[in-house]
Amino acid sequence: MTASAAVFDPAREMVLLAIHNVTKYWQFPGGHLEDQESAAEAAIREVHEETGVHATLWTSSRIEVPGGRWQPSPILTVEYPAPANPRWNEPEHVHVDLLYMGTADSLAHHRPAR
Repeated sequence: MTASAAVFDPAREMVLLAIHNVTKYWQFPGGHLEDQESAAEAAIREVHEETGVHATLWTSSRIEVPGGRWQPSPILTVEYPAPANPRWNEPEHVHVDLLYMGTADSLAHHRPAR
């Protein structure tokens, strides 16, 4: 399970992309969920780790459910093959990615976390 975010700066009409370490493609920032982490939390964390940008996820609604913890909804769920990654001893596998939409200010000073 992975989570990613399409992060837009509405004022400057820009979108955030990062070069993926393994595929070398320009992609939306994202990665694997960590233990006890929601997909929305993973998307925000991965955006910051990979780019230094502090994004806010966008959602069209917020519904409270008694006894539940509300989470933003992804805009798209996609399954795709992931290549082997010797760095983390991962064989070829399938990613189920939850893609979120977010916003950030591209003029704010950002420093990559890694």
